[in-house]
Amino acid sequence: MGRDHSPLAATAALLLLLSLASAALTSALPQLCSPGKFLGCADCGKSPDEVCLACPRGTFSATVSARESCTRCRRCEGKFKYKRECSPTMDAECACKDGHRCIGKDCSKCVENCGVGQEPLEEACQTCPSGTFNNQTNGPCRQWTKCLPDKVLVNGTNRSDVVCEQASETRTPSPISIIVPVHVQGKDLQVVTIGIAVTVAVVVCIMFLLPLYVCFSICDKKKLPAMFKKMKVRPEQATQEEDACSCRFPEEEQGDCDDCSKSKLFRDSLVH
Repeated sequence: MGRDHSPLAATAALLLLLSLASAALTSALPQLCSPGKFLGCADCGKSPDEVCLACPRGTFSATVSARESCTRCRRCEGKFKYKRECSPTMDAECACKDGHRCIGKDCSKCVENCGVGQEPLEEACQTCPSGTFNNQTNGPCRQWTKCLPDKVLVNGTNRSDVVCEQASETRTPSPISIIVPVHVQGKDLQVVTIGIAVTVAVVVCIMFLLPLYVCFSICDKKKLPAMFKKMKVRPEQATQEEDACSCRFPEEEQGDCDDCSKSKLFRDSLVH
């Protein structure tokens, strides 16, 4: 029976040793706190939520750590101004006030700006050397433009570039093209089309009707004398006889019209 229980006893002893070793190892490892918190009680043996406390105002903790305090936030004073306020998990970020520029890592120092005609060094400004210029604040010095011989209109300075004369005599004039813009769209195009069609129709009608009118006029003038010639009566005489034989007289005067009727019968016999 003693031999049968020996493996179980050995297993229980091994588990006990492992638990003791794990407890010892856990107690030996430092407690870690998340960003924005610090280790407030290292030997409390409580859960992380109870051990880790939030960073006080004006301090921060950006990483997971076992530190027992938070880091004090940066203060932007004097020549500095706040670019970003401090938070429990991030430090403040500073920038330079107007008229100054940043130098160093994370804008660790502010120095005065370099004006036109100068270029910035690490903490100072130097005047642009001869042959160079700078027309911007805190800008680098650049080389003057190189002109052809005797083509310099304005000499360069440390503030401005050289101005060269343009070779206008070598330029050939570009051909002048006349472009008449036509803006006809939509209803305007329809109106223009209708107007052109009406104009063409009127012109065609005039071209055909005018010759026809002239021809008819000529034909009428030729037929009239021929008709009177057949009648052997002059146009003036026929007109007078018709006026004399008009039946506008009263009934008591119809005796005179008998002669007119006889002359009319005589004239009809001549025509036929």
